[in-house]
Amino acid sequence: MFENIIGQTQVVEQLTHDLTQKELPNAILLHGPQYSGKLSIALEVARALTCERDSAEWNCPCWSCAAQRQLLHPETLLLGGRYFLQDILACGESLRQNRRAASQYLYIRALRKLLRRFDPVLWEGEENRLSKAADPLTLLAETAEQLTPGAEEGRSRPLPSETRLEKMLDKALAAAEKVCSQLVSDNVPVGMVRRATFWAHLTTRSSRKVIIIENADGMQDSSRNALLKVLEEPPAGVYFLLITTRRGAIIPTILSRTRSYSLHQRGLDETQQVLERIFRLPSEGCATMRDFFLRMEFAGAADIRLQAQAFLQAVSATKPDTTVVTAVQGALKSASTRSAFRYFADELLRQSLDELRVLEGQGRHTGLARIEKRGEVLAEQVVRVEQLNMSAESAIETLYYELRRQS
Repeated sequence: MFENIIGQTQVVEQLTHDLTQKELPNAILLHGPQYSGKLSIALEVARALTCERDSAEWNCPCWSCAAQRQLLHPETLLLGGRYFLQDILACGESLRQNRRAASQYLYIRALRKLLRRFDPVLWEGEENRLSKAADPLTLLAETAEQLTPGAEEGRSRPLPSETRLEKMLDKALAAAEKVCSQLVSDNVPVGMVRRATFWAHLTTRSSRKVIIIENADGMQDSSRNALLKVLEEPPAGVYFLLITTRRGAIIPTILSRTRSYSLHQRGLDETQQVLERIFRLPSEGCATMRDFFLRMEFAGAADIRLQAQAFLQAVSATKPDTTVVTAVQGALKSASTRSAFRYFADELLRQSLDELRVLEGQGRHTGLARIEKRGEVLAEQVVRVEQLNMSAESAIETLYYELRRQS
């Protein structure tokens, strides 16, 4: 097990021990930086828990492992938001450049990480909300099926021609963008938690069920309370795998009912191994996985830190200067997905937090409230771009004037 996980040796060893010794608790928390492999590890834990042979090697031929590898296992639920579009875009590029089964499965898994958020059990009673995204969801499911390697009339199913594959990937990305803009949120609604809890108590053919919740720190109070209730008395054979980048934001009552596993930021060597062995793409110019996804997303991504720095300087300048605003607008306009704005907002917040740490190191503690307000403005603009279809260009301009007003 965990043969497909690069790095994170300590966590892998801990989980391997707990799984093989039957000591894994019913609720665990995987926490660490973005792009550190938390979901990949969670999916491997789910596969190991449901493996019909217990050994859970990556190539285990049992039905359960095959279903888990393709993210089709009916006894595993996935909840919560993540960087779906970036993942689909990067895995699509891998498939473009490597027309082989490994890249096909990588891409299919990227699509199904999004599709599994729409399992009927999670949306029971809210089918009307799903109807507006029915067509793009169907297209994504059909694309995943068409690109699945397999036997067809006794022969290996070939990949489409390069031209047709290009069109399929472009259509799938557009469909995913539509789904994400209409239905995807980092928050997990309380109704979804309750339906997952009800599902957890149902008897099925499998002796084990797994519920994976990404961005567990972003749940609202009602969702946290619903989750806490089931964690207090989890059904036998049901495992909850919580994922977060901010362990400190998980409420103490949930923390006390989970076992934590800490992941570290991938270094340069591990990043290069992931890119070359998993994505099968060049690693030059990518010191981190974040650099890789930025590079995949839009031209000029390598300059995003400098652009964010210049933007914040312009915000704090005595006289207004919209030159940097125009420059950022041009960079984001070249992005192939709308999520590029989120990257820019993340970098602004990252640099703001660095600024706060410098102030605190100097014994000055007056900047926290300002940074918190800045974070609220950034989050609001991200929602407007990703969910309300506001253009990134308009959001950048609004952001500039809002942050100047705060300063």
